[in-house]
Amino acid sequence: MARVYYTLPFFRFTNFIRLVVFIDGCLSAALWIAGGNTGYMEDSVTHWTITGSVFELACMGLLRMMILFHLFTKVEDYSLALLENPYNQTLMSKKRRGHIVTSILSFISFAYSVTKGGLILSCLKGSFCAMFSGDSYQLHPTYYALVISSVVFSLLELIASVACPMFMRRLQVLRIQHELKDEEIEEEGKKKKGKADLGRLFTLAKAEIWLILLGMIGLVVSSGTTMIVPLFFGRVVDAAVTSSTMDKVNYYILILLGIFICGSLASLVRSWAFTLAGIRVVCRLRRDLFSAIIKQEIAFFDTNRTGELTSRLSSDTQVVQNAVTVNVSMLVRYLFQIFGSVVIMLTQSPSLTGVLLAVVPIVAVGAVVFGRFAQSLQKKFQDALGEASTAAEESISSIRTVRSFVGESKAYDSYSKEIANSYKFGKSLAVWAGVFNGLIGTVSQGAIVLVLWYGGKLVQGNEITVGKLTVCL
Repeated sequence: MARVYYTLPFFRFTNFIRLVVFIDGCLSAALWIAGGNTGYMEDSVTHWTITGSVFELACMGLLRMMILFHLFTKVEDYSLALLENPYNQTLMSKKRRGHIVTSILSFISFAYSVTKGGLILSCLKGSFCAMFSGDSYQLHPTYYALVISSVVFSLLELIASVACPMFMRRLQVLRIQHELKDEEIEEEGKKKKGKADLGRLFTLAKAEIWLILLGMIGLVVSSGTTMIVPLFFGRVVDAAVTSSTMDKVNYYILILLGIFICGSLASLVRSWAFTLAGIRVVCRLRRDLFSAIIKQEIAFFDTNRTGELTSRLSSDTQVVQNAVTVNVSMLVRYLFQIFGSVVIMLTQSPSLTGVLLAVVPIVAVGAVVFGRFAQSLQKKFQDALGEASTAAEESISSIRTVRSFVGESKAYDSYSKEIANSYKFGKSLAVWAGVFNGLIGTVSQGAIVLVLWYGGKLVQGNEITVGKLTVCL
């Protein structure tokens, strides 16, 4: 009978509350950016008063989105992990702290939003206005909507934080019921469970720590030069527009040349260090895996076919190599470039940066959701390749028997069936990767168009220079 694998239901408490906090963060940023012209927005930050600006509510909304999205996810992970280790005090402590932090953060946000809303309401009625915002009182209409949004979403998140333990217990019960049902229909053997995480993966690369650190240094330098280059591009543009001679232009061009050379050398070190570390990891992993396989009992080889084991030795170890070296390098590099670029853009034009950042949550959450979906498809794809390798190995290893009974066609059909199965998962991966890249590309290019339009408006109003617009682009 087919093996049944447990997957969490899509319509569950954690997904609902993550959707709520995601909408909270995006709506807070959108309402803040839509409020008034650039001068009004900047003045409400530089001359902030508790009733004259809602900038801190927008920041709180984005902060709640990032923190609560992560915390509710971790609380769910800890709750399910406790089913495997019910007496693990560390997991219990982490789960308890997650509940406490979400509740406290939601309560503080709700209390502050209600207090601020009450003060603004008092100013609308004419009382306390002089105390907090001077003799005159003025607030953009969309900022009133942001206050209401902050109160409503903070209340929803507070209720969700309080109710979270109950829903986590229900999810645990659902998991237990599924496992009991799975055990009833499982024909033989003990259900094997394994969980791979970054901590376990990084232990495989402990011996290459110095190579990885060297690669990290090269990564930081190369990423830093990549972020600095647009800044000097903008200065070249400004110098060409405002200066009557080529002296400044030549000066900045020479600096750019030096930056490019340093970046290329650092990129060379980064690529060499991470590639070599990956090769060393996979060689050692293959030796250890082969040593573990040949030490197994004979019964192990009756239930695990040779082709599947050789596939694990070749293709699966290559995937692990990429996970502990190349993918980690890409993760750190992109995170460093994202945060560094945002800081540089903020120094050039805070309002233009705010327009761009409104798109970031959509791209980030979409990438996380797609990543988890692609992970399950990739696992099925690797399993199907293992089955295909098994079919090929069995036919080739017993080729004399196949030829004796004229079984070439049967062997070909068996292998073709497994290849077709792997192709099915590979095709799904290709389709969903195309859809994801297309959607993310559309959103990203749309953000660039929006920044270009808004930047052109700021340049026309003499609020930024052409060079600063070039830097942001």
